[in-house]
Amino acid sequence: MVKKRFRHLLLCLAVLLMLPLWNGAAAAAESTPDAAASRSASTTGGAEVSNFYNVIMQVGADPWVYKHTDGYYYNVYVNASGIMIRRAKTITGIDSGERSLAWTPVKDTMYSSNVWAPEMHYLEDTDGTHKWYIYFAADNGTNANHRMYVLENASADPMTGTWAFKGKITDSTDRWAIDGTVLTVNDKPYFIWSGWEETDGSFQNLYIAEMSDPRTISSERVLISTPEHDWETSPARINEGPQVNIRGNTINLVYSANGSWTDSYCLGLITANIGDDLTDPDSWVKRDEPIFSSANGVYGPGHHSLTTSPDGSEDWMIYHSARWSGSGWTRNVRAQQFTWNADGTPNLGEPADPNTPIALPSGEPARQRYEAETALLVKDPSGEIGPSVWRDRTASGGMKIANMKNANDSVQFTVNVPEAGFYMLSVRNANGSSSGTDASHMMSVNGGPGARLSIVYSGWDRWGASTAKVYLKEGDNKIRFSVGANMAVIDSMDVFKLEVASELLFDSPGYTLGLGESRSLPVYTLTGTASSPVDNGVSFQSSKPEVAAIEGMAIKGLAAGSATITATYNGQSATAAVTVSPEPKSVQSVAISGLNNVLTSGSTGQLQVTARYNTYEEQDVTASAAYVSSNPAAAKVTVTGQVYDTAPGDTVITSTYGGKEAEFNLTVTPDPSQVPQVVSQVKTPSGVTPRLPGVVDVVYNGEEGNAEVSWKLEGIHFNSLDTVQVPVVLTLNDEEISAVVAVEVVPGWGLDDLVKQVRYRIDSFSYPLGEGLGNYSQAAYDALLAQLNHAEERSADGSLTEEQFNQERSSLAGAEADLLGSLISTQDGVFYNAYRDFSGDETGKYPFGITVENLTNGAAAAVQEEDGNKFLRLTTTATAGKANLFLPFLGEVTATGDKRIIIEYRARLNSSFQYANGAMVRNDSGANNFSMVTAFDMGKIVVQNGPSNKVKVQDFQYHTWYKFRMEANWDAKTYTVYLNDDPVPVAADFTFRHTGGNKLTGQRFGIDGYANASIDYDDFKVMVIGGEKAAPEGVGKTDETAAGANDGRITGVNASMEWSSDNGSTWSSVEGDTIANLSPGTYWVRYKETDTHQASPHVELTLAAYNQPGGGTGGGSGGSSDPTVPATTIKNEDGSTTTIVTDQTTGTVTETTTWPNGDRKVVTKERDGVVTELVTGQDGSKREVVTKPDGSSRSVVTDALGVKVETVTTALGEVTADVHLPEGVAQARITIPVKKATASTVAYTALEDGSRTIIGDSVLTEDGLSFFAKGDMTVRLIDNEVSFNDVPDDYWAAEAIAFAASRELFLGTEQGVFAPDASMSRAMLFTVLARLDGAETEGGASWYSKSQDWAADAGISDGSAPEAAITREQLITLLHRYAGQAAANGNGNSKSFADSGEISAWAREAMGWAVETGILNGKPGNLLAPAGAASRAEVSAMLARFIAWRNN
Repeated sequence: MVKKRFRHLLLCLAVLLMLPLWNGAAAAAESTPDAAASRSASTTGGAEVSNFYNVIMQVGADPWVYKHTDGYYYNVYVNASGIMIRRAKTITGIDSGERSLAWTPVKDTMYSSNVWAPEMHYLEDTDGTHKWYIYFAADNGTNANHRMYVLENASADPMTGTWAFKGKITDSTDRWAIDGTVLTVNDKPYFIWSGWEETDGSFQNLYIAEMSDPRTISSERVLISTPEHDWETSPARINEGPQVNIRGNTINLVYSANGSWTDSYCLGLITANIGDDLTDPDSWVKRDEPIFSSANGVYGPGHHSLTTSPDGSEDWMIYHSARWSGSGWTRNVRAQQFTWNADGTPNLGEPADPNTPIALPSGEPARQRYEAETALLVKDPSGEIGPSVWRDRTASGGMKIANMKNANDSVQFTVNVPEAGFYMLSVRNANGSSSGTDASHMMSVNGGPGARLSIVYSGWDRWGASTAKVYLKEGDNKIRFSVGANMAVIDSMDVFKLEVASELLFDSPGYTLGLGESRSLPVYTLTGTASSPVDNGVSFQSSKPEVAAIEGMAIKGLAAGSATITATYNGQSATAAVTVSPEPKSVQSVAISGLNNVLTSGSTGQLQVTARYNTYEEQDVTASAAYVSSNPAAAKVTVTGQVYDTAPGDTVITSTYGGKEAEFNLTVTPDPSQVPQVVSQVKTPSGVTPRLPGVVDVVYNGEEGNAEVSWKLEGIHFNSLDTVQVPVVLTLNDEEISAVVAVEVVPGWGLDDLVKQVRYRIDSFSYPLGEGLGNYSQAAYDALLAQLNHAEERSADGSLTEEQFNQERSSLAGAEADLLGSLISTQDGVFYNAYRDFSGDETGKYPFGITVENLTNGAAAAVQEEDGNKFLRLTTTATAGKANLFLPFLGEVTATGDKRIIIEYRARLNSSFQYANGAMVRNDSGANNFSMVTAFDMGKIVVQNGPSNKVKVQDFQYHTWYKFRMEANWDAKTYTVYLNDDPVPVAADFTFRHTGGNKLTGQRFGIDGYANASIDYDDFKVMVIGGEKAAPEGVGKTDETAAGANDGRITGVNASMEWSSDNGSTWSSVEGDTIANLSPGTYWVRYKETDTHQASPHVELTLAAYNQPGGGTGGGSGGSSDPTVPATTIKNEDGSTTTIVTDQTTGTVTETTTWPNGDRKVVTKERDGVVTELVTGQDGSKREVVTKPDGSSRSVVTDALGVKVETVTTALGEVTADVHLPEGVAQARITIPVKKATASTVAYTALEDGSRTIIGDSVLTEDGLSFFAKGDMTVRLIDNEVSFNDVPDDYWAAEAIAFAASRELFLGTEQGVFAPDASMSRAMLFTVLARLDGAETEGGASWYSKSQDWAADAGISDGSAPEAAITREQLITLLHRYAGQAAANGNGNSKSFADSGEISAWAREAMGWAVETGILNGKPGNLLAPAGAASRAEVSAMLARFIAWRNN
């Protein structure tokens, strides 16, 4: 049986760790002053900060920002209305700036569509006056018709006046043009733009031309830049987005290069001298390397603008980037400071780490930051869990709010402002919803109606910023966020005063109305920071009067839906989004707050009752609610909610209002001096149902002791970080006493959420368990359940450390991967790379082991049964959706010579829809690269021949099963298809759709985007034929039982085997499950040859002759009988001899093997399952291993030099090893035995401060994990898996990347992203090698300073050009120097490559060494590409090979 750990499961678990779940809805509560007093953490005010996290717009692209002489930043952008202008006094406030519409595209014109990248300039016209100009690109819906156009506005204020369309701006060629900008030098204007040389659009250049006025090009265009470097051309040959800045005599033209939809998008630099002829191409000099590119988790930065800080003392760049790696044109906008080089060129550095705050632009006011973890978290009382505080390294303060899932879960901030007015809220949040779509939170200010706050999808921990302008009153304001659409997490909220020139505003960005409800919407004018309400003269307009109608000065909700309300006053306008609920405004829930759940006898208190409406409004209804106490003897309550006349006991106070009720559990305790004082420190993670101790330490009557405790948890929530007073009953000396225990709520890790996700799969998936082909191991399944239960227990541990959390996560993921790897895939010697017939599956559930690629819009996949046959059914709903699954293949699915790959499955269509994938067989060259395709297409079965030709091979009938058999010739890259066991193929020798890759990785099948579709699948089988079967396993023997009896037996055989008694000269078929009546001797057993496979290798068994007890001498009397079975002696192929002796009294079996050189191994197997192995060598080495049935083991290994390694492995697979080096041995290579290891298995040493140091040079061998030990140490082994979304399991360097990342030699560029195709800087390689060497790399003037110094001191590099991308020959040379290794054969081994002549002279020796040792393998086309940049994936691969070579 072949086992394989599937890394994609670990990736799924790592993602699920951050994925919130969902629960039902119930009531929430708003805190009161009394409640706040009892929850000190939740009232923590904001801290004044002068920094921000680097996202200034969560949505945006091509950000043109111009700072005018009036001190405003002007930004032009495009939305559905047309070209918009917004302005603000600050860079970080641009997104919330006042807005105006400049121009709307005119239908049915050449400039009606695809308006791109507008820029606004303030330029002098030929009449000497300055005017505003907007330059933009547009077409008529056909990209080839993109041209540049210009708008003009003569008003001093571009937010007013008229923007006049002035037509197209072009040169005489009138070719495709975008991204135009204006350069003015010595009062002479030039136009610079990106355009096509011809009309085919194969690449984009930069052109310059003279202008006679701001509307007209007056010369021919001149080419000043064309894509030529790798970073400009791969994958797209593009130069665009030119922006010009003059410093001194240097003209800096910074432009964007490569495809804007790729992570390779970057900024390049072209310079000219201010006195040069700018229409002479030779005046412009291009840099060989980009000046700004992907780094620090920011991808595809480009299309920028340069400006200065508000006070003019700093230079700032504003640019867009991909929201996540590979997100294409889904982008956000960032800003950061830059400096200047001595030569007058900009030093842009690299993108700022988005998870490290940077200083605000100089001159911007400070802001108040409210950390989400200090907010009041309100849990839906009916939900199992609620909002939780989780630790997160990427979050501000290291914590975030997760688990907002129930309709009435909320997070509430108390924001204190010194004066009333308009403020900007900037909420740092993240949306990783599984749907990949936008999420939202409903925001309520001071109990007002809900406004929808949109949170764009970027993935968990890829933070964005949602902003809102709101009116706040002087003093405390309650800002509450409730669940809207999908799921999102909150990190922090920044609050700062809004300052504008003049703007009309609603007091909130949106409102929710009940059906039939009318309400006025407050409107204010804002000038500077001063606001005034507008009481009359405002006109309103609704975008959907049928949803929200205007009635005088009020808005009325007429139908469920959304509308935009526009208010107009004195020529200004404001908009607000109004949502109308499907039901009239009504109380949704009530909640009681104001008191702790514990009162001391004789105390009084005031309850507060809050009603929450379906409009998200909250209202204090304390005076109007009704109250009743279930136990007046413990506490009474007045009609106004006053609790009084309290005495020890328990009561439930019920409050009713608007047809809804809430309960408040109250315990009244005796005077604290009369009850035991609990001194135990009790902690529980936020948002987790606590598992509290059953015994606590107490002090009572001056004496210390302990008491049993019974907890009263009803109605008590553990969400906000706080100390919660929990009523208990203590049992002390057989006396029950009411008391209180303080429980500290601490940040959690989200382990409880991970447990729920795995538990959901256990409950929802089908797991065929058993011994037969296609089944999974019951033991592995039980081990997963045991690990899940263990993790569940730990999830409520408030003292759980990060290391313990990671261990639990890793162990849980490993147990699930072990279950997946326990698939029984061999039968009768035939190994199946995939096998699933669903016979052992549970109907109605999803089959474990098959991966979901798409299940959208209600699509489903579940096992069904019909006429005794089980199969897998995929369906979509009336809304078109996708239902695509992926069956992963085991082992190496490739074939050479006469071998062939066989892929079989059955399928039937149950409904008519356009297209269904029967089998899209993926190879390992890419996620979208498929070698073979069979499908159903509108009544016909099709087979793909080559890249795009789908050939009809046969008509099909609905509700009819079809059996497909695909036979692939890997060498020829062709395949033949048979249907329904017909020997005549329906497609012969068709060419692969994609001919790349080294092996097949799996089969994609299902439905692509159709409604009401239904298709069934069954009997998946994949194998490679033409080779040998696997050797038999489990074959046993019984020796002769009496002298001359010839009754030996071979057991564990079947009819697919054959046996030989003459060393293979003749073979006999096996009949039954036993070969009986055999004389003593040696026998061979193997699987027989079949039409599809050669015979397997044989196993050899020696049947021993009967050995008379007592040596066969007879004559003895009065002695005891020998309890051992006669010894069996086997002669092994390597010349050793094994003797097997069984003690019938104890059941102990002892196998002793001796070798001719004197080495000896003794294996003792006890009846209870304990196995002891003792190996002694003539060189003085010794190894003793004791293994127990629960999987635990202990080994002590001493080598010939006296190096001793003692290893203990627990039943859960935790490995600890103590290493001792004898005196005189400074370094030794040691190997720690380990089971179920992967490329991510690492060794680490634990330090006294609780931190750990990973041993970077450890490699996995057949005997375990091997590394060099330098002195005595204690090490532990863990699976330090680091999962990356952009490194699929079948990626060519996946294992090497896992190797490098798990050893923390270098990690991803951001959470979950490795960027394998990105280049690596020389500085990063210095750092990698320094870490490998154990050198300190932290600190210094820059992040790489210490590594750069180490490289120079070690003699491997001069440390030059640290930020340049390292080439392949530079990489190899540094490894060669680090190894101190000379090439045995010069550069001879590299000469076999086609481009060996391109190797630099200084690198030839190193390149030859690398090829000879296998560290360097070359690239497709027999190329070494010595001068090419080494990608991060290539560095990982070569580094892994280098470390393995060095260890050997």
